[in-house]
Amino acid sequence: MGSNVVNHCFNINFTQDPNINCLENVIELYRKAVYSLNFSGPTYFTPLINNVINMIKYNMKSTQTEIYYILMILSDGQINDMRQTCDSLVEASHLPLSVIIIGIGNADFTNMTILGKLDKSIVY
Repeated sequence: MGSNVVNHCFNINFTQDPNINCLENVIELYRKAVYSLNFSGPTYFTPLINNVINMIKYNMKSTQTEIYYILMILSDGQINDMRQTCDSLVEASHLPLSVIIIGIGNADFTNMTILGKLDKSIVY
């Protein structure tokens, strides 16, 4: 926050801990953050998805607790690493994870529609 640097992977709560408990807190944090963010491209989903995959794999090895994860991606629709994104989503499909991709604005959402056809558990 307060920076003009493009960052493709950040926690919406702007802390080191990406975990947010309960949907109400996610919505509240989104409402606060959306006014302080400037969306710009290029858009790369792969670094974010791979970061979450690595976090889940680490947590599965280091804890005995079963945790289900939800990754919510807000995007303008453009995806500049489509092939790598598809590969990462296929890898993620073997984990306790749902990926929700939300399109924002009036951009071309063709690639997000393609991702939705890749796996029925992906919401676009």
